[in-house]
Amino acid sequence: MSKENPDFLIAANLAHEIQNPVQAILGLCETNMPTLNSPESAQVLQKIKTCAEELSNLVQDVLEFAQFQKGQGKLSLIAFDPVSAFHETLASLYPKARAKGIELLGFTPADAPEQVMGDKIKFKRILTNLLHNAVKFTAKGTIHASLNFRESATGYRVEMKVKDTGIGIPQQRLAFLFQPFTQAEPNTAECYGGSGLGLAMVQSLARAMEGDVHVESDIGKGTCFTVKLHCASVRPLHATTPKILKGKKILLQCSCPHLQPWLSQSLQFWGAKVITAPSTEEINKIIGNENFDYLIIDIPADTSPQLPQTSSTSIILLTDFDYPFHGYRVAPKPVNLQTLRNLLEDKKRSTEVTPSLVKPKEKTERSLRILIAEDNEVNRELISLQLKRAGHEVSATVDGMAALELWRIKEFDLVILDLQMPLLGGIEVATTIRREEKRLKRKPIPLIALTGMNEPGQRANCKKAGLETYLVKPLRGADLVEKIKVVSQSNELPDNSDEFTKNLRLADEQEAEDLKCAARVFLKYSHSFIEKLQTALAKNDPKDIRFQAHAVSGMLGMMGCTRLVHLAGQIDRKPRDPQAIKRTKQLIDGLQRLEESLRSSGDLTADGQT
Repeated sequence: MSKENPDFLIAANLAHEIQNPVQAILGLCETNMPTLNSPESAQVLQKIKTCAEELSNLVQDVLEFAQFQKGQGKLSLIAFDPVSAFHETLASLYPKARAKGIELLGFTPADAPEQVMGDKIKFKRILTNLLHNAVKFTAKGTIHASLNFRESATGYRVEMKVKDTGIGIPQQRLAFLFQPFTQAEPNTAECYGGSGLGLAMVQSLARAMEGDVHVESDIGKGTCFTVKLHCASVRPLHATTPKILKGKKILLQCSCPHLQPWLSQSLQFWGAKVITAPSTEEINKIIGNENFDYLIIDIPADTSPQLPQTSSTSIILLTDFDYPFHGYRVAPKPVNLQTLRNLLEDKKRSTEVTPSLVKPKEKTERSLRILIAEDNEVNRELISLQLKRAGHEVSATVDGMAALELWRIKEFDLVILDLQMPLLGGIEVATTIRREEKRLKRKPIPLIALTGMNEPGQRANCKKAGLETYLVKPLRGADLVEKIKVVSQSNELPDNSDEFTKNLRLADEQEAEDLKCAARVFLKYSHSFIEKLQTALAKNDPKDIRFQAHAVSGMLGMMGCTRLVHLAGQIDRKPRDPQAIKRTKQLIDGLQRLEESLRSSGDLTADGQT
C-alpha cells in the first residue's frame, strides 16, 4: 500500500500524529470535567472538548474522502440496528440544537427492520454530517430527520431525510454544493466556519452504498437533504405486526404539533386506542371521565408542569434529558420509539426511576487484567485511568518490546496495542504473541489495536496479525470500556481473576498472615500437585484423577480459592462423568496460573524460598 500510494501514506502518518494530541485533549477534558466545581471552568473545558472533536472529525473526513476518491474506500458488511444508529446520532447533536433553541426531532417507522447489513459507522457519518450542517445554518425553528425503508430485490432502499428552517442555499450554488472544500457562498466559511468537505463526504459514502444524495432549498426558508442508499436484509421487513398494546387505551398530549401525529400513528400501529389532549391543563378533565392504561405527556423545557393526579406508574413523560422527574418513567428527547416501547412493555417497573439518559456509574461484569502499550505519555495515562475507574487492573508500557516482555512473564486477560510505537509496533507485537502462543500452547489472548491512522488495508493487516478489534483515535473512555466488555464477552474469557490476591487484599492482618502461610505451603508442593494430575489425566485413570483432585482441594480451600475448590469437588464426586476430563484440564490450568501468580508476587518469601 505504501509503495502504490506514498501521498496517502504521508497523509495517514500525519493524521496519526494529529490524532495523538487530540486524543489527549479529549481524554483530559472527559476526565476532569466531572471534578470541576466552577461552572466557568466547566464551560471552558467543554469548549476545548468541542474544538478537539471538530478537529478529529475534520482529519477523519479528509482521510476517508481521499480513500473513496482513489477508489480505496472500504465498507464493512455487518448486521446493525439502523433505528438505534439513527437515534444515537440524533442524541449526540441534540444538545447543540437545544442550546440554539432549535426543535430537533427524529421520525422512524414503527415497522422498521430491527437489523440490516451494512456499514454502521459510515451510515452514522452521513447523518452526522447532514445534521451538523443543519444545526450550523439554522438560527431558529426546526430540524426534522426521518428514516424510512422500502423493500427491494436484494434488501432495503433506505431513505434518510434532514429538513431544516435555516438560511437556505441559492439555486445557482446547488450544482457546486458537493464539490470538496466548497461552501454554498464565498463568505460562508468566514461566517459559519467549516472545511466544505462534509457534503462531498456524504455524496461519496451514499454512492459507495449504491445510492445518492439530493437537495432542495429556498433562501430564508430552509433546506432538505434526501439520501437514498442500499442495505442488505437480515430478515423480512414486514414481519408480524407487534400488537403489544392491543386493547390498551392511551391518552397522548404533545405540545409539539409535529410530534403528536407521528406518535399517535405509531401507538395505533401497536394496537392501542389513542385519545389526544390539547394541553396539560385538559388532562385532568379527560381522565375524570375515562380510564386510561397509560398517559404520555410532553413536557416542554420552558414550563413548570402540573402533572395529573393519578398513579405515576401509568405516566410516561417526554422531556429533555436533564429534567429530574423522579418517580416517573421518562422517554428523553429526541423521542425514540424503541425507548418508548420498552417503557410501555414494562409497566411494573419501579416508580423510583430517573431519566433514562442519566447513565449509571460504569460497572463491568468483572475485573480484567489489561496490558496497554502506548508510546504517547498523556494517552497512556488517560487510558489507564479510564480503565482503572471501570474496575480493571492495568499494566502500561511505553513501547512494543517492553509490552512483549511483560506479556511473557505475567498473565493478562486482554492486550491493547498502539500500532505505531518505538522498537516494535503493534502489528509486530501481535504477530510475535500469536507465534509464541502456538509454540507454548497458550490460550490465545484477545488483542486490540489502537491507532490514529485509519489507512486502507490497515484493518486487514491487523486481522492477519491476530488483532481482533480495531479502534481509531480519538476514543471516548466510555466507548473503550464498552468495547473491552464486548471483546471479553465474545471471546468467553475464563475467569482468571486471582482469588487468592483478592482475599489477601480484603483480609485483616491475622487473616492475611494465615493466607500467606497456606500459599507458601502450596508453592512447596504445587509442582508435584500439577505433575500428578497430568500423569493421571494422561493415563485416563478416573480413580487416580479423583484421588489427586481430592488431595489438592484441601490446600486450595485454605487459600480461599473457591472456584478451583468447586472444580476439584466436581471431579472428586464424579470422576467418570463425561465432563471430568475437561474439568481436570481446567483444574491443571488454574493451578498453573495460581502458581505463576504467587511466584511473581514477591511477597511470599519464607525460609529463603519463594
